[in-house]
Amino acid sequence: MKHSAISRVIKNVVPAEIDWVTDMHYPLSPGGEADWEVGDIFVDIIRTKYLNPPIVICSTHNRKNPYAYDCVWYNDNYDWERRISDIVKCMYEEKRKAYEE
Repeated sequence: MKHSAISRVIKNVVPAEIDWVTDMHYPLSPGGEADWEVGDIFVDIIRTKYLNPPIVICSTHNRKNPYAYDCVWYNDNYDWERRISDIVKCMYEEKRKAYEE
């Protein structure tokens, strides 16, 4: 449900594809306990493998990661949809300006 909600918000802003939407809290191995650090490990792997793509974290915990482009709190009491829209618009404009230079 969170994946489709996030995808809908992004597609309403720009015609963009989402490379990954993943949980930030899951076990490192099958049958293990879920670990909040795993999401940060995932961010580090993606940054290294794909040369620092813009990563936006949208989490039910108000998490921060210094390597993410931005972080959004996914909560019904917070206007996360507006926040993601603003972030995507900003990213789109930055990319468009970079292509113009």
